[in-house]
Amino acid sequence: MPNPSRSDSTNRQDKNAPSDPLRFVLTRPMATPPEMGAAFDQFIGAAADLAGVSVSRQITAGLSGVTISWDKRTVPSREWLRGLEEEIVAFGACNGLHVWFRRH
Repeated sequence: MPNPSRSDSTNRQDKNAPSDPLRFVLTRPMATPPEMGAAFDQFIGAAADLAGVSVSRQITAGLSGVTISWDKRTVPSREWLRGLEEEIVAFGACNGLHVWFRRH
């Protein structure tokens, strides 16, 4: 059964998807935006699992960055989202990658 919290592009198995997003980000300092998008998706999924929620998002990789669009109705709290976004930005910065967020 497809996971509604994942975008269509990540519902299918992605050959670039890392098995451990944190290890991947730390060991691949020059990962491509699509690779980082897959890592971010898994990181968000893990954070949502720990919080016991299902967060709907869409992740779009560009040439120099990644855009993450949140469905604000599925976000458990502003504080939770703020902390998660800070972590994602830090991981992106380590790779010279821009990360943008949108809420809808």
